[in-house]
Amino acid sequence: MLKVLLLVLILAFTQINIPFGHFIGYGEAYEISETETALRNEIPKYYPLAQIQFIQKVWDKKEDNQTLQHYVVTISDSGKQKQLNATVIINKKGEISRIQILKSP
Repeated sequence: MLKVLLLVLILAFTQINIPFGHFIGYGEAYEISETETALRNEIPKYYPLAQIQFIQKVWDKKEDNQTLQHYVVTISDSGKQKQLNATVIINKKGEISRIQILKSP
């Protein structure tokens, strides 16, 4: 008990912040990457009435001349939720060269 009390006092007086995980609060901003912005612009071409619910990055694979990024995008289209698989190919210069969107079964 004494050790816990001493630890709490030390942390209180030294003002050390202990991170308990990454949480995005209501007042904090979430930085949207360039590829997520490109996905948000590309999906309405295939689903014009859909609302984008979530964009989640699944994996990122770097090769010599290009980078592959795979995303799962959840949309709400005519009252139904659908998941789309999106692959973004970024060339060596850092420009998005191709976006491929596939509907999940």
